[in-house]
Amino acid sequence: MKQKETTKAAALITARMPDGKSVFMALVMTVLVVGKAWAGDITPRAETIAPRAETIVTADVITVGDVFQGATRHADHVLAPAPMLGGEMVLSAHDLARISDAFGFGWKAQNPMEKTVIRRDAQEIDRFQIEAALQEKLALALPGQKFETVFDSRAGAFYIPPHEIAAVSVEDLRYDLARGVFRATLAAGDVRRDIAGQLHMMTSVPVLVQAKRSGDIITASDITHLDIRSADLSAQMIVDEKQLLGLSPRRSLPAMRPVAAGDIVQPMLVKKGEMVTVSLQNGSMSLTTQARALENGGSGSLIRVMNMSSRQVLEAVVTGAQSASVRAAGS
Repeated sequence: MKQKETTKAAALITARMPDGKSVFMALVMTVLVVGKAWAGDITPRAETIAPRAETIVTADVITVGDVFQGATRHADHVLAPAPMLGGEMVLSAHDLARISDAFGFGWKAQNPMEKTVIRRDAQEIDRFQIEAALQEKLALALPGQKFETVFDSRAGAFYIPPHEIAAVSVEDLRYDLARGVFRATLAAGDVRRDIAGQLHMMTSVPVLVQAKRSGDIITASDITHLDIRSADLSAQMIVDEKQLLGLSPRRSLPAMRPVAAGDIVQPMLVKKGEMVTVSLQNGSMSLTTQARALENGGSGSLIRVMNMSSRQVLEAVVTGAQSASVRAAGS
């Protein structure tokens, strides 16, 4: 009858304990009767028993010796399952007093804030290791292509036993490029972990190293490359740097941003009102003179210029910065 009452009391206290400690407290209450029977004359003196401030356990159970230092006879007695790998359990002064009372140790808390922290020894497999293993596997599956992976919220770090080799491999990889998703199974020692997330294919696009203003001419040294998600690539974005070389921003362009075709124009090599060197080609003879541009012009544009000597207005083709050419009549 007494044993039944003890078991009932254990069940009641278990129902009031928070998750993670319910099993532990149920076992403690179960030994309240048998523990005192073990105590007898061989119970260590109270001053030789003290709770440990912190204990790291490698087994999958917690023993009396893990909680109290100085315990001898009952040191190997199992109290509860150990926390999960890498997890911890905190025993309050109240919990410690109950264990002490169950085994007749005679220990009493001098400080109500006293506690024992029990941690389960483990090796952490962090997000960097997980991502490196996944990237390596995807690189083999998608040779020569660039991609970006985004893990879902459940694909965090996990733990393996301390004696296992902390090497991560991908045993199973499934992906859908159309939907942009992936799933994989990771292996580290004897531990398996399923992960999932998004898979974004990337495209390299030319961008400006520094901001450029209208009228600046873009050269090769002004260009670098930036990887962006292919899904974000618009039909107007320039993907070949040759489409930028020698051109000029229509308006100021910021650095490190994709450039659209409408953002650039042929550079204004000749501006209205400035002096232009005009060359006249007539067979094997070439003459040059100074003229004033009467309109703006980019490379290859046909503009009107005024010869400063004769005041004659001519049509000339822009060939470079402040330069143009005029063909002789009949040539």
